[in-house]
Amino acid sequence: MSTNIATSFNLPLDFKEYLDKKAKNSNKTRTQYVIDAVTAYASEGKTITQEQSQQIEQLQVLTASLAKELQEIKTLIFQILKNQHG
Repeated sequence: MSTNIATSFNLPLDFKEYLDKKAKNSNKTRTQYVIDAVTAYASEGKTITQEQSQQIEQLQVLTASLAKELQEIKTLIFQILKNQHG
């Protein structure tokens, strides 16, 4: 079984090079370019505004921050319980 994406999906052999060129022209990695293309296709023409995009980015930052704070809280609780029993 071939591991070449072009032959695996019966695509032209220059498919990888095509993706590389498109990704480079859009200042993205090949993976990010493909993700964006699939997302755009899946949205069926529904576009988001710049404001919505900024809100999504802010939510992603907030989510990461909350995850970090939750981990710190878990660590503190563990230390408190450990000190009570130790």
